[in-house]
Amino acid sequence: MIKGSFSKAAKNLYISQPALSAYIKKIEVELGVSLFDRSMTPIHLTEPGEMYIHAILQVKAIQNNLEQYFQDITNLKVGKISIGGTNFFCSCVLPDIIVEFKKQHPGINVDLFEVKSSDMHEELMKETIDLAIECFHLDTKLFENRVIAKENIILAVPKNYRINDELSAYRLSFQNIVEKRHLSSDFPPVQLSKFANQPFVMLRKGNDMYTRSMKMCRKAGFTPKAVIYLDQLMTSYHIARKGMGIAFIRDSLVKYMNFNEDICFYKLADELSSRELVLIRKKNRYLSRSVDAFINSVISFFSM
Repeated sequence: MIKGSFSKAAKNLYISQPALSAYIKKIEVELGVSLFDRSMTPIHLTEPGEMYIHAILQVKAIQNNLEQYFQDITNLKVGKISIGGTNFFCSCVLPDIIVEFKKQHPGINVDLFEVKSSDMHEELMKETIDLAIECFHLDTKLFENRVIAKENIILAVPKNYRINDELSAYRLSFQNIVEKRHLSSDFPPVQLSKFANQPFVMLRKGNDMYTRSMKMCRKAGFTPKAVIYLDQLMTSYHIARKGMGIAFIRDSLVKYMNFNEDICFYKLADELSSRELVLIRKKNRYLSRSVDAFINSVISFFSM
């Protein structure tokens, strides 16, 4: 719960509001305490109510761990895994990994959840997902963070922008990036300050790409002129293709996009343009053999 009212909670649980109210009242009578403060609108949990919900979540976690343990007995013939990732990972990266994994373990069900970066911590703590793949580390006291790869942030500039004419020596082609030529020290990075007066397509605050791109621009002596703020990296790329503004994108995105001539790419010099890809799981949670096998599949995929 909390949905703010019994009627909303009942609808979410597919039961009638009177039935839910009666059930909660029965629990309160058995416990001898009120779980909800009904004098407030919307209703709120009392202190005993908060302790009760906390205990229920602990019991649920124990039950989940026990189920995972029993599934292991079948030696990976059955099992379940839940993976969380942003739109990019769910659309481009994880499907390939899942397909290969299912070939080896057809009896293991894999659930894929699209999760915003800002919600990843909560979903892992609630154990809605077993694993998350992200481009930043979460609190090491609560989570295991395993670096699986590195990626670079590059600029995607609409081809019709005049700024491209004076930067031809720095321009990266689609093929350059696919062949990872931009990773060579021989290929020159562009100075971000060159784009100080250009419009930008930015991700919203709370996204790691937003944080890094803002810091890089400010270090270069300007604040980007954002014409639009978006939630998804892939959307920002497509809007840049339409000429609306310059986008900060991950270099790995390029190989998942169809070749086009609408965009010019540029390597950046700032150390913030390099970041790690991290596989994250909650600490002290039972690691099932199915989840462990999937972790190995992810590591194998990124090591190719």
